[in-house]
Amino acid sequence: MKKTLGITLVLFLIGAGLSAQSLQNNEYYRQSLEYARLSEEALNNGEYELSTEYAIKSQEAAAYSRQYIAEMELAYQARNSLFTARAKIQMADRINLKVREPELYTQAADLLTLANEEYSARAFQAAIDHCREVASLIDNAPAPAAPAPAPTPTPDAEVLPANYRVVLNPASRDSLWKIAGYSFIYGDPTKWTLIYEANRANLRNPGNPDLIFPGQVLIIPPLAGETRSGTR
Repeated sequence: MKKTLGITLVLFLIGAGLSAQSLQNNEYYRQSLEYARLSEEALNNGEYELSTEYAIKSQEAAAYSRQYIAEMELAYQARNSLFTARAKIQMADRINLKVREPELYTQAADLLTLANEEYSARAFQAAIDHCREVASLIDNAPAPAAPAPAPTPTPDAEVLPANYRVVLNPASRDSLWKIAGYSFIYGDPTKWTLIYEANRANLRNPGNPDLIFPGQVLIIPPLAGETRSGTR
């Protein structure tokens, strides 16, 4: 009976659970292989009780190996989730969400901080869940208010450009911040987000407001009381 039990355990370990294809090479996996080898050796020597003991240890090491692999896979997912959540916060900064929706921005930033702490504490699933909350908050943030419709022009109203053609100036490269600050645009660089939102769909990379090119024509949404026409 002992011989039969020893043979059964060795066959289980060698043929049904510890192949190189199903487990990664880690310390527990190597231990399980070594115990399986010792179990088979003892079995061949007729040491059935020792063979059974080694077979059980091999099975326990295999379980630890599977647990280790599952944890490493979860850690990998958590790292990817943190990278995505950080990118979402950077995007929120670019579209001025901290000013437009301060409570939402603070909630997202706090969740990212918590996710980083959870990752350091190896609470990988909790970190993944909180990173997903960060992405959801920012992706579903309210869109900026649409610019006020252009008023009916009056004969004495100053006509400002309705479009701006990006120029190549090596000494001082155009950017949305700089364009918004031009006196004939808004005279206020903090209004760059109005230009960004009006042109986002036509940018080469809609998620990157810094990527504009010489010759590109940008729409300049009029502010209340402005009359805009033509391109500058």
